[in-house]
Amino acid sequence: MILADTVEYKFRRPLNQKQSPSCSTHAFLGMLAELVENKTGENTDFDYLGEFESMEEMRKNKRRLSYLLSKGSQGFKTLDDRLVKVKAYKRAGKYFSGTKTAERICRDLQLIGPMLTKIRLHKNTSLTKCGFNKVLKKISGEWTRSTHAIVITGFNLKRETFIIQNSWGLKKSYREIKWKDFVKIFREGYFIKTISITD
Repeated sequence: MILADTVEYKFRRPLNQKQSPSCSTHAFLGMLAELVENKTGENTDFDYLGEFESMEEMRKNKRRLSYLLSKGSQGFKTLDDRLVKVKAYKRAGKYFSGTKTAERICRDLQLIGPMLTKIRLHKNTSLTKCGFNKVLKKISGEWTRSTHAIVITGFNLKRETFIIQNSWGLKKSYREIKWKDFVKIFREGYFIKTISITD
């Protein structure tokens, strides 16, 4: 059951993908930093580039987001030398299938928190500040095999939309997308349920 008409988690700072050449590393570590700050009340951050380089060396055939989640049990070092581990996470489902799935995601957004999400990309549309608008407004035709990682930070039940946090700084990061459009680009999603932090 969805208990609220709208939920939105505002990140304390905008995500800026210039810190990492990987959208997966960026979305995952940016969200993890936010969870640490919410739990401790203290600012923290990670070595985005260093974690990306380590991931590319170690992941082999694993998808990037899957690798990062599996490594979460071992933990990630913050810049102030704390170890953050992902103790439990929940998969939202590999494919998106209509209003019932949307409502389940809304429930989990409310009860657990933001959702790491992979979306697929449209042919001839680069995911730039302008390109993302094209993905949302004109979703048709051929698709590439490429995907892009974003974070779903909330929903609006009356408008039947999700709120998306992307990687382009304060003014361009947040977007709303209709559930019916999200059906066409959603690939997989994960909620981080529990983390631990040790000095």
